[in-house]
Amino acid sequence: MTSILKVSEIQDPTNSNTAMTIDSAGRVFTSARPSFNAGLASAATISATTTKMNAVTTYYSSGDITTNVQVGGGYDNTNYKYVVPVTGIYVLGAQVNVQVNNTAARYLSAMIHVNGSEVENIKWVSSVNDGTSYPDYDGAGGTTIAYLTAGMELELKSYCTETVTALTNTTFFYGYLLG
Repeated sequence: MTSILKVSEIQDPTNSNTAMTIDSAGRVFTSARPSFNAGLASAATISATTTKMNAVTTYYSSGDITTNVQVGGGYDNTNYKYVVPVTGIYVLGAQVNVQVNNTAARYLSAMIHVNGSEVENIKWVSSVNDGTSYPDYDGAGGTTIAYLTAGMELELKSYCTETVTALTNTTFFYGYLLG
């Protein structure tokens, strides 16, 4: 037996909040899916200790394109962390781009700490150019999928073997609920 359900909007039964819309081409939109994108509003120094990146959700906008994303709450612009609002599977990513300040830096990492601790599978490592004869630019970053529970706190941190400068607009981290 075949059934066809023709609907363009699904709402919750109590408050009539739109949970999902489907456009005429069949694309599904979920407007309340928790998500964030936060990055450096000003340059930061990274040295031979793990350094918290003071990322905010209002760091970059150019014309019609903005990366100032926060849906469903959770991002704390005062303490520079994301507090997971809903338990589920999340896509997480980070990118730390740096200027090597005429030092022989060899190792750079970008990592998302969970509840204040390093988690090995959400850490990305890169070797860095020598930068001894002139300033160089390098970066480390990646994407992963993780099961997170409501209340977990996520922070962007970085480490480098030498002192480097993290760049604005290109140092960021993000996440969104996959399901």
